[in-house]
Amino acid sequence: MIRVLEKHIADKIAAGEVIDRPVSIIKELVENSIDAGSTSITVEIKNGGKSYIRVTDNGCGIPAEEAETAFKRHATSKIRTEEDLDRIGTLGFRGEALASIAAVSRTELVTRTKGARLGRKVVIEGSDVNENIATGCPEGTTITVRDLFYNVPARRKFLGSDNAEARRITELMSRIALSYSDIRISVKNGSRTVFSTSGRGNIFNNIISIYGSDISRDLIPVEKKKDDFMLKGFISSPAATVPSRNKEIFCVNGRVVHSKVLQDALEKGYSEKLFGGRFPVAFLFLAIPPDKLDVNIHPTKREIRFDDDFEVSDFTCEAIKEALSTLASVPEVRSKTGKSNPAAHTEKAEIVEQTKQKLDYDEDGIEEQIELQTVTSPKVRDSISENISDKNAYITSVNTESKDHAGESYNVFRREGEGHKVDINHVLETMRTQQKSVAEMERKSAESIENMVSQPRENAPFDFDSLNIVGSIFNTYILAEDGDYFFM
Repeated sequence: MIRVLEKHIADKIAAGEVIDRPVSIIKELVENSIDAGSTSITVEIKNGGKSYIRVTDNGCGIPAEEAETAFKRHATSKIRTEEDLDRIGTLGFRGEALASIAAVSRTELVTRTKGARLGRKVVIEGSDVNENIATGCPEGTTITVRDLFYNVPARRKFLGSDNAEARRITELMSRIALSYSDIRISVKNGSRTVFSTSGRGNIFNNIISIYGSDISRDLIPVEKKKDDFMLKGFISSPAATVPSRNKEIFCVNGRVVHSKVLQDALEKGYSEKLFGGRFPVAFLFLAIPPDKLDVNIHPTKREIRFDDDFEVSDFTCEAIKEALSTLASVPEVRSKTGKSNPAAHTEKAEIVEQTKQKLDYDEDGIEEQIELQTVTSPKVRDSISENISDKNAYITSVNTESKDHAGESYNVFRREGEGHKVDINHVLETMRTQQKSVAEMERKSAESIENMVSQPRENAPFDFDSLNIVGSIFNTYILAEDGDYFFM
């Protein structure tokens, strides 16, 4: 006997195509926030998102009279006609996300549009609307999802551990944050902030915020435009590779995707530059006309189809090869620690830190002697001692104990001899001068470091014809120099 399924059963089945774990909910909600024109998005989770998810944005919000309608299946503001499917410019469009989420969880929506006096609160449990009332709230939308799969226990048992689910969410949000560098994105796991971006539009700085400075120092800028195609991003030099493809990130028209076409084009661009089993790091953002792309081939929109795979592949491969033919792709010689900072800069930073510690003092505790942390630098000692007016004053290292520094070793400026006193004010003034000098040095050092980590390597053209060949090793490695660099 053929029968029409009851609504709550059909909703659960349909939800299974869109929502399979917490990261699926995060993806759908964040994409809706982006489509709403948000400039700030905060994602909060507990227990890997299994017990609690909250996504807050400052987007356009949902009109009060449409708040409940938004949870109906196939209710959408993204498309209106059949022709719209051929030029989709938003991340979401099917109208299945909210309906699917509400079918398998306890969901709460709080939203307010710009200019509205009050917002709207809608509470749904397993597709049943329990509450729809006016409420006070900021502009934008906040959706809270609790107890995922509470009514589908068979699905819940297939979820991973809290840490495993949290890692999936972090990986997804990392990719979205890179794709939308002009949106301030914050991700919190319990009480801990996993990462937070500035929203200032600097992709390179976002890479540092999310992945750290170690990965960023070997990145090469990629930028190419041809007809209606444009590719931007960063790739690693051939000397900085990883053992898996998990750092190959592709974004097409703002949509983070898995693409075999782009993956193969990337690795083809590195042909004969990588060892077997090694893969490049890549953050690539491709923009193409929407009518040359089909995003409606997968329930979760993770995969896409290009109208012409070869055109996209050739364009991407060509851009990669051009980037790898620049001076920036030449590996740098580093110390065992992996740092490429100049030795002078490192020494300067160490001196700044040491001197800063040495000049730390407590002005209130000074009477007839001044206690300082042990000064190991002869220059610092000589500078201070020269400014003491009495030529008989000298520095004696002694062990003293005080309430604040029991058992530590100090230098004591002491004047020995009957009828003589130390000019405390003069010494204090000297120390203030020293501290100002250290502070200025530290500021300049910090600016130098900031300039190093906030800028990618220069993408200057590399000219093989300008090299002077000086020999070879094992008939395999060619040795050359150009006056400034040595090459193998």
